[in-house]
Amino acid sequence: MAATTATFETILYEEDGPIGWITLNRPEDGNMFTPVTCVEIRDCIEAIRRETRTRVIVLTGAGDKFFCIGGRKDGMEDTTLYAGVLPTLEMYDAIDKLQKPVIAMVNGFAVGGGHVLQVVCDLTIAN
Repeated sequence: MAATTATFETILYEEDGPIGWITLNRPEDGNMFTPVTCVEIRDCIEAIRRETRTRVIVLTGAGDKFFCIGGRKDGMEDTTLYAGVLPTLEMYDAIDKLQKPVIAMVNGFAVGGGHVLQVVCDLTIAN
């Protein structure tokens, strides 16, 4: 079956048969996530939840040195107390509540928020 892809700013999404691949695509920054990344992952997970083609999700990081080294403060300039926190929590919640298995394929460092990201997945495979 031919793979299909979706276009995002900070992640890559590809379907290959029943497998959906979400790749954090900021290897130059250790695949750190920003509020934009969190919203993109949340929206991608929500789209997967509503369709039946995808049976399992694999979440990984681009490159071979970092899975994800956490959250980047860029885009969190809002001075309210919890600025930038809500998109992160919504991303974690979407993964946690998805009724399809989510596998973290950890290919390098998983630090801070990146560690939490792999913990909310159903299974972690690391090298």
